[in-house]
Amino acid sequence: LVVAAFNLAALALIAAKYVEPPRPPRHEAPRQSAAAVLATLRQTGAWASFLFSFQNNWNNQTLLWSLPLITAARYGPGAVRDALIFSTGGAVGACVASFIGSTRFRRLRIRDRDMIFVSQLGVGGVLMVYVVVFGCPNCVGGDKPLWLLWSIFALYYLPFIGQMPSNNSIYSKVIGSAAGDGDQGVYMSLL
Repeated sequence: LVVAAFNLAALALIAAKYVEPPRPPRHEAPRQSAAAVLATLRQTGAWASFLFSFQNNWNNQTLLWSLPLITAARYGPGAVRDALIFSTGGAVGACVASFIGSTRFRRLRIRDRDMIFVSQLGVGGVLMVYVVVFGCPNCVGGDKPLWLLWSIFALYYLPFIGQMPSNNSIYSKVIGSAAGDGDQGVYMSLL
């Protein structure tokens, strides 16, 4: 307790004596109005990247929220089981992300538009299987084993992770020179 009080007193003394050095003048790039940013997004077609980002996040959040409800209803409550299923999805995602970042993948010369198309088809296909098998009791009868749910959840992260870098790639290419000097950060922060 005495040591903690001494440390707090020393920090208060340092804070009271500290004088911030003067800052050099900043040369800011001219700011664009919100209307100009929106016009650029509309003219370049970059608004589609916002649609992809919204869809990706919506799908992911829907899956993450529905999984514990489905496992609790079908297999009983189990926080450890759900945590293991989530960690499996995270491990698959980490493996996919490291593969996408590897030099082997870059040598394949896959176009970002093709990757988005294939990823969107993959995510849609996996989500349809997930809904039909576990969300529609009348579509596929009988009890489903836990390993099937686990596999579908892990399989979802294969195409899901592939969407993000390709979407950012297209967005930065489409914005390109339309963003002007120094304004690329404004557009990337929007995405």
